[in-house]
Amino acid sequence: MRAILKSGESIECDSYNIKEQGVELYDKSDGVEDLGYIPHDLLHAIIPRDFELSMEGDESESKEGPAAYTL
Repeated sequence: MRAILKSGESIECDSYNIKEQGVELYDKSDGVEDLGYIPHDLLHAIIPRDFELSMEGDESESKEGPAAYTL
């Protein structure tokens, strides 16, 4: 997964947990590791790692399906 911030930055993660005020990000490569917390007002979307945007008006595609979480 990839968390996309409104600033344009992105953070790679394996999983996430939606909380009332934001989203907790986790990396499970070495067990369950808390990567951080992103408040909802700073988060644009959480998308699959292979998600690619089409610039020609076609629908965006991903092997993992549509965007997992968007605001």
